[in-house]
Order: sequence, then structure tokens, then C-alpha cells
Amino acid sequence: MVTERKVTVPAGVTAELDGTVLKVSGKKGKLERDLHYPGINVRIEDGHLIVSTESTRKKVYAMTGTFASHA
Repeated sequence: MVTERKVTVPAGVTAELDGTVLKVSGKKGKLERDLHYPGINVRIEDGHLIVSTESTRKKVYAMTGTFASHA
């Protein structure tokens, strides 16, 4: 079972992944976060940041929500 959390990147904001580091910049400034956790994948597709996992462990599932809220 794959669990995915989607975060929409707002207009006027750019987001890019450099390995596990998410770099976001917009009119209010720049932000960098290292989004590394075993069993969690982060990718950017069609203006959305997608945090996903195939794990059924509660701790890993909870971390997908944490990553989505930090993005």
C-alpha cells in the first residue's frame, strides 16, 4: 500500500529538489529543508510536492504528514 501526501506549490513560488534537500523560493524569501527519512520518497510533479511511502509502520506513515506540513 502506497501512502501519498500532496502539497500544491502556490503561484509565484518555485520549488526544486537537490537530492534530499528541498529548496523553495518566493517573494517572502528562500527556505531549504533536508527531507531525508528512511522509507520516504519526495518528488515534485506538475506543481505538486509529493511525499510518499510504501511502509505500513506507524512512525514512517506519521513522518509523511510531518514532511508535507514542513514543505
